[in-house]
Amino acid sequence: MGWEPFERLHSRYDSWFSRNAVTAENEVKALMKAVEGAGRPCVEVGSGTGFFASRLGCLGVEPSVNMARLALRRGVQSVQGRAEALPLRDSSVGAVIFVVTLCFLSDPAAAIAEASRALARGGALVSCIVTRSSPWGGQTFIEVS
Repeated sequence: MGWEPFERLHSRYDSWFSRNAVTAENEVKALMKAVEGAGRPCVEVGSGTGFFASRLGCLGVEPSVNMARLALRRGVQSVQGRAEALPLRDSSVGAVIFVVTLCFLSDPAAAIAEASRALARGGALVSCIVTRSSPWGGQTFIEVS
């Protein structure tokens, strides 16, 4: 798997949020609750088009230039980078969020280790996943290899 398909299909990916507005809003509410009281800054790793980062006031880390361009339209400042080698200083962020990112990584453990390295003491690490065996997991919007 990898991020390359998102470079091509960024608009299709982004349209999911308007097609599934109720679900997307519920996810935002859950994330807000999860990072409540966490320090700043907040960083969303694999921030994509910035839907969640914009609502949570997070910075973005995103490997896809096209996804980051859409995020910028939402007011999200992103840096180009990969979850397995975050361009963040040790203990520099209050919250790290992964929203349906870990399932696209070949080494999710490395991404979690990197997030832990970047988190300040007492910081929050939040991961939202879609398991392959779930109804959503069976509805792939792209083919990944």
